[in-house]
Amino acid sequence: MTTTTQTQGKLRLGFGTNEQGITQLSAYEHRPPLKVVRAFDAGDGAALVHLHNVSGGVLTADQLDVEVCLGEGAHAQLTTTGATRVYRSKPNSPAAVQNMHISLNSQALLEYLPDPLIPFAGANYRQDTRVEMAAGATLFWWEILAPGREAYGEQFAYERLVLRTDIRAEGRPIAFESAQVEPAVSPVGGGVRLGGYRYLATFYICRVGETGSVWSELETRLHEELARFRERMKFNGA
Repeated sequence: MTTTTQTQGKLRLGFGTNEQGITQLSAYEHRPPLKVVRAFDAGDGAALVHLHNVSGGVLTADQLDVEVCLGEGAHAQLTTTGATRVYRSKPNSPAAVQNMHISLNSQALLEYLPDPLIPFAGANYRQDTRVEMAAGATLFWWEILAPGREAYGEQFAYERLVLRTDIRAEGRPIAFESAQVEPAVSPVGGGVRLGGYRYLATFYICRVGETGSVWSELETRLHEELARFRERMKFNGA
């Protein structure tokens, strides 16, 4: 019989501003393997924090809880110290789980820019993310899902991934995504799923209370920039 040791990691971060309007890490609680070293000055009054998993990745049946709260007017950038590696799960073990709960108070700004998520062959992982935004709060959020350890010939060899994201503005849902990927059950690379691409990138830009005309202008500019990027890639032979 295989025995699974479950790790219950926890990370709680709170950000506030001082009298000069500089964002500081005002609350910090952790339980291994999750930790941060300290907050760095990111310029323009923002704080930069690197999220660190000291075990090197997500292991079988891990239960990881991350809670981040930005006070009124706080500005924080969160990233990781490297790619999030999800290791192979032991047979008949429950999925490894990471729960993230983000709270942004009035006029707060969060940039969440982690390195890619890399599920190893046989990995079983679930990620649940909930973001709650108050009036005037702003969110820049990206996530990148890799097909696996391509250098080792692994592509879509993981067992199961469940990824859920729920973003709310003043209690109202504004974005919700839910994906369950089981490559052995349903091929990932087909047109219905990734359309022949190997990587999946998701990018959210949210600001509570912004007018529709601003979003329309931003959408147009993004389309133009993406078109120029594609042309440069063609010119460079990529």
